[in-house]
Amino acid sequence: MAWASSRHDDIAAWVELTLLLEAAAGHLGDDDPWFADGHGILTALLRAYTAHQTVTVVTDTSTAAVVEIMVAPVIEDAFLRHENRMRFLQYALAHDEDLRDDPAARRLHAALSRRSAGSQAPAPAGEAADRGKARRWHLLAHHIPPADFATFVEETPAHILDHLELALRSHEDVLATAADAKYGRLMARLTGQLEESRDWLPDVADPFSFLVEATVRYAFLCYDIGRKMGGSFTEYLRLRDKDNKKQKVDEALFHQHYREVLAVSALFRVVNSEVIDRGGGRVDILVSFGTVQFNVECKIEEDDASEAGLRHYVAQAAEYQNTNVSFAVLLVLDKTVGAEGAVNVFESIWVEKVQREGEREPCHVVTVRVPGGRDNPNLLRPAQPAGTASNVP
Repeated sequence: MAWASSRHDDIAAWVELTLLLEAAAGHLGDDDPWFADGHGILTALLRAYTAHQTVTVVTDTSTAAVVEIMVAPVIEDAFLRHENRMRFLQYALAHDEDLRDDPAARRLHAALSRRSAGSQAPAPAGEAADRGKARRWHLLAHHIPPADFATFVEETPAHILDHLELALRSHEDVLATAADAKYGRLMARLTGQLEESRDWLPDVADPFSFLVEATVRYAFLCYDIGRKMGGSFTEYLRLRDKDNKKQKVDEALFHQHYREVLAVSALFRVVNSEVIDRGGGRVDILVSFGTVQFNVECKIEEDDASEAGLRHYVAQAAEYQNTNVSFAVLLVLDKTVGAEGAVNVFESIWVEKVQREGEREPCHVVTVRVPGGRDNPNLLRPAQPAGTASNVP
C-alpha cells in the first residue's frame, strides 16, 4: 500500500486544515463575547492564522499563498473590530508563558499594530526588546499605541519615562491589582450607607474611608491569624494558649494590638490612644486628620455579641464625636464564639445610626466585630438544627 501513502497524507493534511479553520471560525463572530477559555480561543485562532506554514499539504505549494490571503485578514479583522480582543492578545504576550515567545502570536501582533497605525510598514525594529520596557512602564504602554511605544521609549530619557509612569499611577491603581470582589462589595455597601450623612464632605469622606479600610483589614487579620504566626501578642484571639491555661484578656491589650496594626500603616503619625478630656471621658483610640478627628471605641463582649446586643455600645462612640463630624468606629472583641465557630467577617461589619432627641442628623458608627477566644478549627462542629435531638448521651 506504499503507492497510496502519499494520497492518504494529503487527505489527512486537508482534514487537519479544515479542523483548524473550523475551530477558529467559532470565535470570529462579533457576538462571541470570548468569556470562555481565553487561552483555548487564542490558540485556535493562532493555529489557523499560520496554517499555511504548518499544514504539510499546503506548505511548499501555491495553495499556501491562497490560504494566507483568505484566512489571515479575516482573523486580523476579528481582533481589530474589538478593542478588548486586542488587549487580550497584548496581555497574553506579556503574561502567558506559552504564548509569550510564540512566533504566530508575535506575527499577528505585529500585523495588527501595522494595520492599527494605518501603515503597511514593518513593526519597529526594537519591538522585541521593548517587552521588558513595557513591564517597567506598563501604564505608559497601556496609554500609547503599541506601534508607537517602542519608538517613544527609545527617544525619551529613562528618568522622564519614570516620572510619567509615576504620574499615571494612583492609589486606586495599586488597589485594583489586588482586587477582591466580595471585599469590594462590602466596602461599597458601607460607603453607600455613610454617604447618606450630610457630613460626608470631601475633607471628611476620604480620611474616614481610609480609617474604615484599615479597621476592616485589621478584622481580616484577626480572623485569619494563627496562634503560632501571631505569637503571644495575639494569643487572646484563641480560646487557650499553648500551655492550656486560662487567658486573661482586657481592653488595654485588645486596643493596643489594634493601635499597633494602625501604627504600621499610613496612619502611623495620626493615631493616639487613651486620649482624655474627650466628650466627658477618655477615648480608646483617636485618629486625627488636622481638625477632623474620629474615635474608635474598643469593647470586649462576653455575653451577647449580636447586632442588637452590641447596639448599647454605639451611644458611647457617638458621644465622643459630639464636637466633630458625625462618624465613629466601634471595634468589638466577641468572646461569645461557640463550638460551631465564628460568624464570617462580611456579616460582622455594619453601620449603626445613633440619633438622639433634639438632633437632626444621626452619627454613623461603623461596627466591626472580631472573634476572640476561639477554639481550634479542627475541634469545631456544626450547630444542631432546630428541633434535632443530640446523639450525645
